[in-house]
Amino acid sequence: MNLKLAMFKTVMAYVITEYQGGHADTVKVNMDGDAVSISDNGRGHAVDNTLNGIPYLDIVYAQLSVFDRNPNMKAFQLHALGVSLFSEMCESIHLTVAKNGAIREYSISNGTVTGILEYANPACTHGNTVEYRPRKEIDDELLKDDLLETLHTISSRFPCLTIFFNDQKVSGGGP
Repeated sequence: MNLKLAMFKTVMAYVITEYQGGHADTVKVNMDGDAVSISDNGRGHAVDNTLNGIPYLDIVYAQLSVFDRNPNMKAFQLHALGVSLFSEMCESIHLTVAKNGAIREYSISNGTVTGILEYANPACTHGNTVEYRPRKEIDDELLKDDLLETLHTISSRFPCLTIFFNDQKVSGGGP
């Protein structure tokens, strides 16, 4: 199993969920070496939600370290476990959430939210962008062809989802 490809598929699963719920119709993927950026035009993460006083995005992206910071936490969100594992495998994640007239940018390092920046979104765009770089210890090679094959498969299964890879439209069934 190629861990770097599995990481990519983990984030894409959330984009597909937004699409299946009728909330997103476009995804843009960019790759530059090991760095990958995935953007959708969905609802944007639930940035204002909390669980037991803990911000929802801490649960989603840093669930595995939340218990270290809050030993009294009782709830556990299994649906976010995949993204939490993904986060642990990343050297860095830059998450941008556009929602409700605002943009929030999160810096996540080694499974922990390390910074949050918020500013106005006059264009009122919406959606998420996840930019990540896998840890150097993960030796698997992330190949452009593997990402394209995955995106072609997704495109063929969900033909109304518009997919771009490095600014080129992807169609189902292959190049």
